[in-house]
This record gives sequence, C-alpha cells and structure tokens, in this order.
Amino acid sequence: ESERKAFDLTIAPIPNKPTTTAEISYCRNAPSEALKATTESGNFLLWYASLSASTALPTIPIPNTQNDGIVSYFTSAKNQAGCESPRVETKITVSPCIATFENNFNNCLVASTENITGNRWFDLFDANGRLYASVNPNGLNLGKVTIQIKHYGKGVSAIPKTTNETRLMARYLDFQSSLLKTFTQPVSVKIYYENSEFNDYKQVVNLPNLTINDFNIIHYDGIREDCGFENNDNFKEGESYVIYKNVIGQQVIPSFFSLQFDVNEFSENAATANDFTELTDNHEKIEEKSVKSSWKTALEVKAEKFIIQRSQDGKTWTNLKEIKANGNPSNYETIDYQPLSGKSFYRTVYIDKDGTKKYYEPKEVNFDDAFCQVFPNPTDDKTNLNLYFRNIKAKEIMIYDILGQQIGFNQTKTELGIFQLKPTIQLSEGTYFVVIIDENGKKCMQKVMVKP
Repeated sequence: ESERKAFDLTIAPIPNKPTTTAEISYCRNAPSEALKATTESGNFLLWYASLSASTALPTIPIPNTQNDGIVSYFTSAKNQAGCESPRVETKITVSPCIATFENNFNNCLVASTENITGNRWFDLFDANGRLYASVNPNGLNLGKVTIQIKHYGKGVSAIPKTTNETRLMARYLDFQSSLLKTFTQPVSVKIYYENSEFNDYKQVVNLPNLTINDFNIIHYDGIREDCGFENNDNFKEGESYVIYKNVIGQQVIPSFFSLQFDVNEFSENAATANDFTELTDNHEKIEEKSVKSSWKTALEVKAEKFIIQRSQDGKTWTNLKEIKANGNPSNYETIDYQPLSGKSFYRTVYIDKDGTKKYYEPKEVNFDDAFCQVFPNPTDDKTNLNLYFRNIKAKEIMIYDILGQQIGFNQTKTELGIFQLKPTIQLSEGTYFVVIIDENGKKCMQKVMVKP
C-alpha cells in the first residue's frame, strides 16, 4: 500500500433562480428594449433562446415587434464556481394595438410610412405602435404614404353627422402618396375602429343588428382645408362618392376591427351605414337608332338627382342627362338619340343631398350600322341645323334646297359629336336636304322641314 494522499472536495451551492418579468406585451411595431433580470451579488446572467439550448446567446435579447405572435427567452444565474441555476422563462407577446384616443383627440394627427411598394400590407402607426390604417399597394410604388386623422370623440354625442343627417364613424382619415395621385390598378386600404365606437354608432343610428360588414365608405376628393369632412365642397371643385362594393369588415382582436376596401386614388375617407337610394337600371338599344336608359327606385333616401353618363372606353365619361329625384319610389327614363358608333358604355349615377355620388355598374351597347339624322325635324330654327351621324367617315357635308341649289354653311362640332351647321343665309320655310358623302362615295341623306 502506497502513501495516502489527502485532498479537499468543495460542494458549491446552485444559485437561486434570477428574478425577471414572466410576461411582457408589446404593440406591433412598438419600440422595444433589452430584457432585464436580477440575480444575487457575485453571479452573472445567461440568456438562452430555448429551454434546451446548449449555448447561451452572445447578447441580451431585444424583442422583435415586427410580427405578431409569442416568443419565449430563458435566463439563468451562474456563480463564480460555474454552477448554473434552473432557467426562468420570459414570454414576449406581440399583437396589434389600435390608437384609442383616450383624450378625445380632435385635431389632425399625422402618421406616415416610407417605401410602400410591392404586394404586402404596410401599417401606418404612431411612435407607440398604435394602428390607424394599413395599405397594400398591390404591386405599385406609392413611395411615402401619409395620413391625417381626425377623431370626433368618444360616446354617442360625438358621432359626427353631415348637414343632411348622414352619420359617420368617429374616425376620418385623409391618405396621400408622395409619388402617385391616381392608380393604374386598385390599392387596398384598411382603417381600424374600436368596438366601443361601433357600439356607439349603432345606438345613434338605431340599428341594433348592424354588423361590421354593413358599412359603406364615403370617399372625398377635392379641396383639403383640414382633415375633417365639414369643409368638403362636393358640388363645385370636389367630389364625393360612395364605395359600396367589396367593403370587408374583419375583427382583428376582440377589442377592435378593420374595414378593408379598394381605391383608385388616395383622398379622404369615412365609414357610414347610411342607406343610399337603391335602384335597378337598364340601358338598351331601341331598334338601331337610340339607347333607352331606364331605372326604378324602391326607396329614395335623401335623393337629390340622377345622371346618365356615356363613355367610349368605359373610363372617360360624359354626362348625357340629369334628372331631379322625385323623393319617392319612382320609374325614370331617358333616351339618347345620338349614340356613339361601335361599342360604348352607359351608367347611372345617383347623387344624394350631401353631394355623395353612387356609380352603378356600366352596361355595354353596340351600334355597327351607318346612320345620319338632323334634329329637331321639323324645325323652326332658320339659322342652325343639328346633324348627327355614326359609322360614316364623312368626306363632304352639303345642304340643298328644294330646287337643288347648294347652300353654304359654317360648322362646329360639340363634345357629344353633334355637328352644328350654320347656313350663310337665313333659311326660308320649306324643304331642305342635308347630304353626307363618305370616303367610298356612299350617301346618307336627310330631308328637313323648316316651319314658318
């Protein structure tokens, strides 16, 4: 047996668990800070990405608040002897938050986001990550998008209304892009509202069964005197119209929801459950000469007037006829006696007493035959003849009297394609002929009776 060797064995205690916050919540896009924990003197902290991770993180974690969800980090205490405590979890929850306007903010609050481009949603939020709106450019480059927000206050007494009693939700937003005024394709928008605001609105409009999918969007484009609706000039330099198709309500979290819709340009927007006059309309050919536009209203709500519009391409529209609303369920009708050649489009526009327009779906008509017409006929106007023709490439236009003598004239063409022929002499009572000769020598002739 050899000489015995003595040694000391020291058992160091395992450190106590560090103290940290078990759960931390952030608003989406809100600023975050490095996680914190405390331990006993002489110990130091280690941070891990999971409970089973074998290697500690090189730095103290700073939570990422760009994406919604729950992420956990773990911390432990380690003493000078190298002993490590059990790990303690810190749960980070990131979720969307809405601006609540606790102080009934009633001025123009500004929020903006840079580099809005591509095919994803971009949030517009304040310094604390509280949401006001989101934009999806759907492939366009909008550059910097800025919004101005007016909030009309909390409670039923704060629900705003127009002079004609159209009630609006308490948030009114003005969108602007640094690069584009109008869009080559629709841009999608979301505006956020508190459930409490919705409940106040339902009470004011006395619609207890109203849902978040029953809203229309009032879209105003015109003079921006402020970020509210009170100074909108609907009848002169500005225009309001209602977006009523594909307005989608989505409950984001239990306390607030969004209204999503598409726009072709940025401007001011408000949500309303106001009933707009509902109508069914039709635009059809009458033989091969004219187009009859007819529509029927089941209920006229603050109706002011109707306009029939025509377009060659379905994009640029011309007003043909304006008809005052009767105020009661009614049948309406008007005829376009000078339709365009080839394919064209007609649509009905309803305008309420606030000046808000509602555009109904256009309908296509086709005229492929050659046609010419002088109107009115007979006429008592001895200084002017109105000539309309379609599907004729006119090489010459001539006026003859009953004896075959040609009469000189000057001509102008109106926006609607009507030629105004002004004879160089005053016409007498009798019969005249207006003749159009096309490039192939074919004629279209109209006999005109001039009354005493």
